[in-house]
Amino acid sequence: MVCSLALIPTDEVNEYFEKVLSMRPDIPNTDKFMDYFVGTYFEGSFDLAMWNHFNTKDTPRTNNNLEGYNYKLNSHLSIARPDIYKVVAKFKVEEVDSSLKYIRALNNERPPPRKKLYIINDALLLNQKKMLLDKDISIDTYVKYTIQVLDFSKLEKKLKDKQIDEDSSDESDSDELSSSDDE
Repeated sequence: MVCSLALIPTDEVNEYFEKVLSMRPDIPNTDKFMDYFVGTYFEGSFDLAMWNHFNTKDTPRTNNNLEGYNYKLNSHLSIARPDIYKVVAKFKVEEVDSSLKYIRALNNERPPPRKKLYIINDALLLNQKKMLLDKDISIDTYVKYTIQVLDFSKLEKKLKDKQIDEDSSDESDSDELSSSDDE
């Protein structure tokens, strides 16, 4: 529910954050995360207008395009510390690619189409936002559906898998201790 703070109206963020704090789960390091979150995003150097995207229109809400570019660049260089000649050659290719994109933009050519999933998610978020503003739904309902649109199931699966790995390593550690006690 902390993630939803970035997509709710700015005038309701503080009140909803209090609700999130009161409902936080009993998971290890939750308090540590909440201290970090408050220190960084409420009391720190990031203004609410910078990280809240309820009123964002026609601009990216994330930096996924930059992450994608970094991934592409790293995968093309293929090693952690390439020599300078490989880097310069790659930058020359990137310069040509960027120039072509710029020329296409100047000629009003359409950029590559967005993935359908992102188009659908944006439409759902826009619809839910309109319903919230029209007071057709409550902030709690809005958050519930927003979280579903963002779908953090992959993160939950990773957390469960990590917990299973930690549990199995704890069992193997206890097995090693009991076998050393037998000696």
